[in-house]
Amino acid sequence: MKAILSSIFDILVNIIENICHFYRDNLTIGNILIKKRLGKSNLEVSCVGFGSYRISNKIEQHHHALEKALKKGINLIDTSSNYADGESEILIGNLISRLISTNEFRREDLIIVTKGGYIQGQNLQLVNQRVEIGSPYNEIVICSPDLKHSINPEFLEDQINLSLQRLKMDCIDVYLLHNPEYFLTYTKMNSLTDLRNEYYKRIETAFRFLEQKVDEGKIKWYGISSNTFGANADKLNFTSLERVLEIAENISPKNHFAVVQFPLNAIEKVNASTKNQFDNTKTFLRLANEANLGVLVNRPLNGIEHNQIIRLADYEIKENISKDETIDLASQIESIEKEILILADKIEDGEIRKNVIDCLSIGNIIKSNFDRFDGVTHFSEVRNQFLIPRANYSMQNLFETFREDKSALNKINNYAVHVNILLDSCESVLAKTANEENKKLHDKLNQYLDDSYHQLSLSQKSVLMINSLSEISCTLVGMRKEEYVNDIIEITDYKPQQKAYEYWGLD
Repeated sequence: MKAILSSIFDILVNIIENICHFYRDNLTIGNILIKKRLGKSNLEVSCVGFGSYRISNKIEQHHHALEKALKKGINLIDTSSNYADGESEILIGNLISRLISTNEFRREDLIIVTKGGYIQGQNLQLVNQRVEIGSPYNEIVICSPDLKHSINPEFLEDQINLSLQRLKMDCIDVYLLHNPEYFLTYTKMNSLTDLRNEYYKRIETAFRFLEQKVDEGKIKWYGISSNTFGANADKLNFTSLERVLEIAENISPKNHFAVVQFPLNAIEKVNASTKNQFDNTKTFLRLANEANLGVLVNRPLNGIEHNQIIRLADYEIKENISKDETIDLASQIESIEKEILILADKIEDGEIRKNVIDCLSIGNIIKSNFDRFDGVTHFSEVRNQFLIPRANYSMQNLFETFREDKSALNKINNYAVHVNILLDSCESVLAKTANEENKKLHDKLNQYLDDSYHQLSLSQKSVLMINSLSEISCTLVGMRKEEYVNDIIEITDYKPQQKAYEYWGLD
């Protein structure tokens, strides 16, 4: 009897374990994300991927944002060896290894895409060291003193090994050549034909090398991320998918060229609709679909127009204030800063005193430069990287000097409060202007969206319209904050829009 009960118990345990594995494999926490097939790789990927361009292991909120995205069902992470000078890959490696060690995820649950080609930061030091010891890398493209580029196998070999170390992985799911068209942009040859032949020769050499890495088990699939896949065919740095496919097919009919990545957004719609393949009779997207390639979209919320970045997002308005009122507030802060300068003059350390006095100029900086801010994104960068550090430095040293002087501390606190209000006011004025411009984009998108989706944010509408194209496998969204994750997750289970092809100008 005991043996029978024991056997039944074992059967029940096995059934329960199978049920748990089923739900773990097929359901997500919260929204149920639409999954798509990543071309001939047959990998199932979430319709939205985590773009890691600006994430860093050094910033805690980036860890939280990525973990939240994964636990909400996003299973594709896109990064590169040069993102945050390697810190992006380090964050991903640290977080995933922790989640695997705690049995929250399995490695096979996640699709990791990384890239190689850019030479800057630590990579630039590596290249320069090779020159110093008399063993330079071959085929280095010089873009500027601080930026070089290469897809030469010797360089890619080191890049793949370094990426694997930072990611704490044995194998990369998808490895992409990162903007190889830099060769076309920065290389001078007498003949455009010779230039392009050399370009595709280098791609072929890289592809043959990547096939070897597949055989070695270091990568599973490979491809190209190019900003010019959707460009006009007569553009100097145009990358022809038609020619790339010929290269892959010549290497082997069973090649592992499976993924392409390109920018697409509401500002650069032509990247989808431009017919630039087969004598300008077919779009890049159509050919990619016919070739059974996985298609990743980058920059869905950052359009480029007239060399300026246009952020496709609705902005929070923190202060209900006009531009003139903001300039007046900056003048008031200038007056307060004159009082604080009297206090700063009493700092004993000469170098610190000089630096604090130099930092007490935020009111003037805002007044003199307000019209030079290109928009909210530009101002936010100046605020976070320049203005706030200056304010914090002066506050820290002033508080230290006058920690026993209540009268002085009140003046310093008053200054700090006014600076915060000024910075929020500047951002709000720029946000109002941006939101007014966004109304045009909202109205345009609403013409092609179901009525029930008109209340969505601009970022949600933009991503939904991209995801409505069946040719797109995954849209990569930068989600450095948890609220960005929440914003995008809301629309990952929405149905494709019937008028999407009309919106993008596709047949």
